[in-house]
Amino acid sequence: MNKKQAYEYLGDFIAEDILTMTDEDVANEFNNLDIDQAAAVRSIRQMTDSTSLEYRKSKLKKAKAAFSKAADEKGHQILLSALKTSGEDIRDYLARLLIAGKIPQEITMAFRDGKEISEDEALSIMEDLIELGILKDDESKNSK
Repeated sequence: MNKKQAYEYLGDFIAEDILTMTDEDVANEFNNLDIDQAAAVRSIRQMTDSTSLEYRKSKLKKAKAAFSKAADEKGHQILLSALKTSGEDIRDYLARLLIAGKIPQEITMAFRDGKEISEDEALSIMEDLIELGILKDDESKNSK
């Protein structure tokens, strides 16, 4: 048994012991230790409330991040499916984006010695650009 487990067992034992005490037993313990019971209760409530608030804020922040990620992924799929169903050649769409300057100069694409890229490769490039946040759903004329 390591120290962490020992502390957990001790905490469980103490909590169980406290939970089985009567109100009179608790009052006597406070009196024997010369502790103001009302002040101790206020202090414990403040401590647990602030911890609970921090926990809830953290949980909310994680939920918002998960929701945002799911919404982004759905938006990505909308753009790609709109391009696929429009019948437009994804390679032509990529070429127009490059010419229009909608892809930042920091993003480079390799040329293929005069060989065309396949539709699958173009789709993969589109997925990468969406994942990088360069393309958004609103850049598709087929979506709203």
